[in-house]
Amino acid sequence: MKKTHEKMHVLIVDDHDAVRQALGMLLNLEKDIRVVGDAKDGEEAVERAEKLSPDVIVMDLALPRMDGLEAARIIKTNDPKVKIIVLSVHDEGANAKRAIEAGVERWISKNLSPDKLIEAIREIGH
Repeated sequence: MKKTHEKMHVLIVDDHDAVRQALGMLLNLEKDIRVVGDAKDGEEAVERAEKLSPDVIVMDLALPRMDGLEAARIIKTNDPKVKIIVLSVHDEGANAKRAIEAGVERWISKNLSPDKLIEAIREIGH
């Protein structure tokens, strides 16, 4: 992927304000990551992804107005280069197949350490 900027641009999508803010603060501490925006629901995620052109989107599945998998499907249709990480309290289970079909690259449990999320962003974002 050819970059026009030094840092990986990340969009955070979660319906909980505290989660978005905490992830934003955590990721912005990294020298090679810049949070370019956030969204509180699936529809807003689609709009922000189109406007901000992030390299990576970290997105919850359980979102109001449009769930994360539907938002991922639309985002990937609009920009196939963007990489999407699902960040969920649920195990992959039955949603794994649907996530792959929607174009999601990685599934991270909210129970894992923040280092695992940062590692996943770096792996798929480069």
